[in-house]
Amino acid sequence: MKNLILLSLILIPQLWANNPLSPFSDANPNLLDPSQIHSDAKITKISEVPKWSLKQSEKKLVPVSLHPPKNTFWDLGNKLWFCVDVKNNNFEKSFIRAELNSGKKKVLGGVVVEGNQTKTLAIFLPKADPSLEKYQDLYGQVKSLPNGSVSVPWREIDSSKITKLQLFSYSNSGVHNLEFSNFRSAANYTALNHSNFANLNRPYSDIYGQSTLTQWLGKIKNDQDFQEQKRVEFDDLIKNPGAQNLTKYGGLLNGPSFEATGHFYVKKINSKWWFIDPQGKLFWSFGITSVNNASITQEPQLHKLFPNVIELNKKQGLKKNLWNPRLLNIEKKYGSNWSADYPPILHQRLKSWGINTLGNWSTKEYYSLKKTPYTLAVHYKSKKLSDDKKALPDIFHHSFKDGLRDRLMQFSEEANDPWCIGFFIDNELDFGTKALQSGIKILAARKTSSTYLDAINQLKNKYPTIDHLNQSWGTTFPNWNQVTWKKQKTTQKYKSDLLYLGSRYLDKYFSTCAQFMKEYAPNKLYLGSRIHRKENSLALKFSAKYCDVTSINCYDFSPLIIKLPKDIDTPVIIGEFHFGTLNERGVWGGGLCTSPDMTQAAEQLQLYLEHAIADPRFVGAHYFQLYDQALTGRKDGENYRIGFLSITDTPYPSMVTAAREIAAKMYSLRSAENSLLSQDK
Repeated sequence: MKNLILLSLILIPQLWANNPLSPFSDANPNLLDPSQIHSDAKITKISEVPKWSLKQSEKKLVPVSLHPPKNTFWDLGNKLWFCVDVKNNNFEKSFIRAELNSGKKKVLGGVVVEGNQTKTLAIFLPKADPSLEKYQDLYGQVKSLPNGSVSVPWREIDSSKITKLQLFSYSNSGVHNLEFSNFRSAANYTALNHSNFANLNRPYSDIYGQSTLTQWLGKIKNDQDFQEQKRVEFDDLIKNPGAQNLTKYGGLLNGPSFEATGHFYVKKINSKWWFIDPQGKLFWSFGITSVNNASITQEPQLHKLFPNVIELNKKQGLKKNLWNPRLLNIEKKYGSNWSADYPPILHQRLKSWGINTLGNWSTKEYYSLKKTPYTLAVHYKSKKLSDDKKALPDIFHHSFKDGLRDRLMQFSEEANDPWCIGFFIDNELDFGTKALQSGIKILAARKTSSTYLDAINQLKNKYPTIDHLNQSWGTTFPNWNQVTWKKQKTTQKYKSDLLYLGSRYLDKYFSTCAQFMKEYAPNKLYLGSRIHRKENSLALKFSAKYCDVTSINCYDFSPLIIKLPKDIDTPVIIGEFHFGTLNERGVWGGGLCTSPDMTQAAEQLQLYLEHAIADPRFVGAHYFQLYDQALTGRKDGENYRIGFLSITDTPYPSMVTAAREIAAKMYSLRSAENSLLSQDK
C-alpha cells in the first residue's frame, strides 16, 4: 500500500491541482450555435439533439467537412481550445484526425475513441499575446507563455475567423458509426498584462529547474525526494525488464532469418520494408531522440538561485547566466559518479519501455555502451545561399564537399560499429514547401554564391540572350546580373526552368551525400536529411533516388498523411514526432502536436505508432524527445512539455505504459496482414 501511495505521489502528475489551461477545466465553454454549423452530405444533422451522425461502411478513411454559413465565420472567442464530443457507436476503436482552418492557416487535433465510448476531441488554438513586448525582460525568447499563448508566428491562428472544420475518420474495419456534438471553445485566454503573471519576477524556476508558479504531486521539494523516486522506479524496472524474445540488437529472435552481414540493412519482404539487424533478424525501429546531457537554458537572475553562481558556471563549463538544470538533477539523483552510473540505467529504462533505438542527437557517452542501436547526426560547415540561419548549403561551392568530407572522416569508429544503424546528414533543410520552391530559393540566393552562379550559367546555356529568357519567362530583367525570383505572374516555361534548377540542386545534394557515405561509411545506411516539407514531391523524389532510407519529420496526429509520389517505392523512417501538453509539471509549451492531457497524449502516441507499424513504407518512427525542454527555453526559446522524462528525470507513467504496450505487439502488428489506410480512400 505504501508503494502504491508513493507511485501516485511521485509518478502520476495528472493528480494535481486544476490546470486552468485545460479544456476540461472550463465550467463556462462557448457553445457554437447549431444553426451556424453546416456540413457536407456525408454527415447528417439530427436536429432534435442537436448532433451530427456519420454512418459509412465502404472505406477505412472517411473525410467530412463542417463549416459556418457562406460568407461568415465561427468566432471562438477568447478561448484556448476548440472541442467536439465524439461518440463511437461501433464495436471497435476509431480515430478522428481534425484540421481547423482560419484563412490559409490550420491547426490539428486528434482523438482515439474506443468502441461504445465518448471522448472529447480538443484542438489547441495557438494565439499571440499582444502585450508580450512589454515583458521581454521577463520571458526572453521563450516560445510558450504561462497564459497559454505562443510566440511562434507561423503557428498562430485567428480563432475569431474559423472557416472550416475537417474531420477524418479512420476505421480498420471500414465501419464508421460516429456522433459529433457539443461544438465549443473552452479554457479562457487572458492576456499577460491582465493576468496573475503581470507582476511576476525572475527567477520563476527553483534550483531544480521546476516552475515556482505551480504545484503538483511528485514535485521535487528537496534532494532526498530524488532517492525515493529512484527507489520506486528501480522496483518498476525490475518488474518490467523488457521483451526477452529479441536479439541483442532488438530484432525478432523467433522470426525468419536473412543474411547476417554484421550491420543493419533494409529489405522488402512480402511487400513491406524492414530493417534487418546485424544478426539477420527483422527489426523495426521504435526510437527516441536526444539521448544526451544537453539541457542548457538562460536565467538572468541565476545568482538568486545559486549564491555561488560563478562556481556553478565553472563546474558546468558555461557562460554567465547559463545553466543545465537537468544535469544538476541527475548528479543529485545518481551521485558524483553519475557520468558512469547513469548511462547504463538509461539503457535499462529504454529496454524496459520497449524503445530499441537512440534517435538523432544522441551522444557518444550513451551510444558507445553498445546496449541499444543508434543513429548518428551529421552536421558540417559549409557556405550558405544567404545570411538566413535556415539557408540551404551552397552545394556548388567547394566548402560543401570539404566540410561534409571532414565531418564524415571524424566518424570512422561509428562507421564500423554494428550498433550504428546509419547516418542522418543535416536536419530539416528548407527545400521549400512545394516542388517549385526549391528552384525559387536558388534564384533568390546571394548573387555571389556558387549555386546561384551555376544556375545563371545553366540559363545562359539555354537562352542565347537575356531577351530570350525574358520572352520565355514573361519578365523584364535588364541583364543576367539582375535575374532573380520575383513574385509575379509567370509562364509555364518559367515554371519548367524552376523545376530544372531545383532538380539540379537536389540531385547534386543527395548524390554527393550518398557518394561520401559509400566512401567513408560503406557499411552504414544513408538515412537522408529528415525532410519536414513533406509536400515537396521533388525533394522526396531525389531523397528516394539516393538515400537508403528516406527520412521525414512528421508532426501530425497520424503518419498516414504522408503521401509519396506514385513512382517512389522506398523505405521511410519518421525522424521526429511528438505529443505535448500545456502546463504539465509546470512546463508551459504543448509542442507542435498539443494534447489536452497526458492520458490523450499517451493514446495518441500509441495510435501514431500503430499507423506507422501497419504501413508497409515505414521502417521506424522516432519520438522527439526523451526529456522535457527547460521551462525557460533552449537556445531558440522552445520550452515544450514533450518528454518521457521531466527536467527532474521523473518518468511520465502514461507515456511509459503506452510505449510498453505498443512495443509488446509491435512485431505481431508489423507482420499481420493489413491494408494501408492511407491508400484506401
